[in-house]
Amino acid sequence: MWIADGYLDADEDPSFVRHADACNLFGHSYKQWYRGLARHGVKRELTIWFPKLYPNPDWSTEISGDGNTIYERRILNNTSFIREALKSPDRFKRLVFAAMVEANGNVAYHFKGLYEVDPKESLKTSTMTYHRKEKRVSRYSRMDR
Repeated sequence: MWIADGYLDADEDPSFVRHADACNLFGHSYKQWYRGLARHGVKRELTIWFPKLYPNPDWSTEISGDGNTIYERRILNNTSFIREALKSPDRFKRLVFAAMVEANGNVAYHFKGLYEVDPKESLKTSTMTYHRKEKRVSRYSRMDR
């Protein structure tokens, strides 16, 4: 399986109960992590992202039916959010673990792949738009740091 083989593949639908469990696949050794973003522990150009794909008061985040595009809007001050977000190209490449409500009512973080911001489309639509670049990515142990 993917843990022994050293990769994550979105087609295998790996999911996690905690942010820390996902982060620790990429060079971290967190006991806890509760933020929506984390820097990759080995590949510093990558960010680990936990978008909520369920209704919440701060964000509207959706994924296309084929899973290839994610659309993100801030409920308040969306225009300011987009302008500021596009000033941080170091956060454009994201390993996405989508927060989804399971049948039992608990939230799980499902790996969806490596996505990258499309700045032109984001400006044109006033919606942060991310396109999937890879379904399979390598995982790293803390020893790889």
